[in-house]
Amino acid sequence: MRTEEQATEALERSLKEREDDLEMAEEFRRRRIAKRLHQPLPLEELIPKQKQIMEHKREKEEREIDFLRKERLARRQIRKRKTRPRRRLKQRWWNRLKTDFTLVFLEADSVTNVTRLGRVSHRRVLIFLGNGDGIIGYGKGKGVDYRSAFNDAIESANKNLIVIKRDPLNTWPQYACVKFNDVRIRMYSNKGGHIWGNPFMWIFLRLAGIYHGAFHIITRKPTDKYALVYAFVILMTKNQTLKTIIEKTGDKVYSYNIGLSSHTQHSGLI
Repeated sequence: MRTEEQATEALERSLKEREDDLEMAEEFRRRRIAKRLHQPLPLEELIPKQKQIMEHKREKEEREIDFLRKERLARRQIRKRKTRPRRRLKQRWWNRLKTDFTLVFLEADSVTNVTRLGRVSHRRVLIFLGNGDGIIGYGKGKGVDYRSAFNDAIESANKNLIVIKRDPLNTWPQYACVKFNDVRIRMYSNKGGHIWGNPFMWIFLRLAGIYHGAFHIITRKPTDKYALVYAFVILMTKNQTLKTIIEKTGDKVYSYNIGLSSHTQHSGLI
């Protein structure tokens, strides 16, 4: 009954009274919005972007504090290392070996491959290294620039390390002849170490630790360092100590005197 009475009253009201009611309702709505804006909102109702900004600031402050702590700890450890007395290691057989390698930069050039899409150029580097105590190695690197090619050459040189069989008293007691492409190397025993000739061959022998030998190189391309390095490595793998030669042949030690290369040449050790 009450709803019917309210409906009849609303129908009996004039148009002006209805407009006044609408204006009053709109004014109440504006006042409620203004009151809500002036009140501080809780953290859960803040804009998500503002939340992210506040969390980012907190994380940044925490990172700075952690970095300062780590830096202080590192400085303390450095001070302790400086003040701590050094321990003397026992001299073992691997410490007595020469571990300092000398690196020789032999050649650097560029290579171009012609493809359907165009020309692709690469850089190529050749290096040789040795410690002067019977360990040598060579490396060939390839890359987009010279730095990457040099790093690749060092990695390949570490993989291509070779240990030479040699006696310090007589580092080259035999005759040997090797050939690679157009490079032929002949090497025989020599007391004084006659190493005059190719300057690169002289460097290779010194880094390999060969002091009692003389060489002879026959080639039509003296500038081809790749073939020279490969031939030298093959030559070093053929070296033998005086003890192994005597055990194979059954001869006496005094028959293999340093400098008498003709005897070793005709003994079949080629």
